[in-house]
Amino acid sequence: MLAVCYDSTTMLLEGFTIEERQTLTGITRVRAVPAGEVILHEGFFGDSIFLVAAGQVQVRKDIDESHFKQLKVLGAGEFFGDFSFLGLAYRSATVVALDDCEVWQISRVKFQQLVETRPLLGAKFYRNLARGLAARLRDANEELRKALLWAMHTQQVPPAAEPSEQAGQEHSTFKLKRLTPK
Repeated sequence: MLAVCYDSTTMLLEGFTIEERQTLTGITRVRAVPAGEVILHEGFFGDSIFLVAAGQVQVRKDIDESHFKQLKVLGAGEFFGDFSFLGLAYRSATVVALDDCEVWQISRVKFQQLVETRPLLGAKFYRNLARGLAARLRDANEELRKALLWAMHTQQVPPAAEPSEQAGQEHSTFKLKRLTPK
């Protein structure tokens, strides 16, 4: 699976040389995960990032013990577990294998040890991780915008924001209004 997970289509490894990819493989734990198995539990401790080598996983936010909201489906070349890898000790979402998967796990501790001797590899990895997180934030902002528009239109509520009284500013500022149904 080295060719699938660590090829040039994997966002986290963009700009990596073949030698750098092989070096990263040395600290990677390969896991076969059967369909339906929980890979990460929201709220549990963790420090690893995962790359999907094969199959698909569902990232979801637990609402209560029997309900959840699907956030995203990830496939080969995509990653999850990034918050804990960056230092947030507890998992922020649950991840479940939708079909038989292979995931590659990279421990933060092992990665930090590697970066001490290979700082350029670390800089490339963190740059790519930042780009991936920025893209996800952009997508989340768009989803929030859609949800607010839906709420405003379906509940006939006033606009979510009104221009502030400070006229003449180069950048518009807004005061948030409470969204309450009529």
